[in-house]
Amino acid sequence: MTTVDANTGGTNRATGSTDRAQSETIGSVLLLALVVILVSTVGLAGLAAIGTFTPTEPAASVGVDGVVDGEELALVVVHEGGDALSPDEIVLLVGEGQDRQRLEFADATGDDATFRPGDRRELTAAPFDPPVRVLVIHASSGATLGDGTITGSDSS
Repeated sequence: MTTVDANTGGTNRATGSTDRAQSETIGSVLLLALVVILVSTVGLAGLAAIGTFTPTEPAASVGVDGVVDGEELALVVVHEGGDALSPDEIVLLVGEGQDRQRLEFADATGDDATFRPGDRRELTAAPFDPPVRVLVIHASSGATLGDGTITGSDSS
């Protein structure tokens, strides 16, 4: 028979081991809590990252051509290929600096049908002295879909 001395903190004098198994239970609980905290942190970080994605740029190419005369700037916008675009998503920036004019594509063409590869739309803008730079922008992503310079009264 072995005896436990209260002065030795529960250590068995014969074998030197403790009579309590609480340390295994506490260790298991602490390990489980650590795993739960790590999984929660990684999960929350992943969910937070989902909301930070920016709108994707459309894979579309748009060409711009035009003619400058004294009365107005006549533009022709051609969808050269790629994704179909909603006219509400397209903005034209005509000119540079403080003289820059913004044209809403849907309003300027009067056509709200989807702009598909091969489609061509004609629109007009206020007159500019050549050369006139024209940018076609995807409104939600800010991507440049087309870039052209109108150099004079001839198409370029």
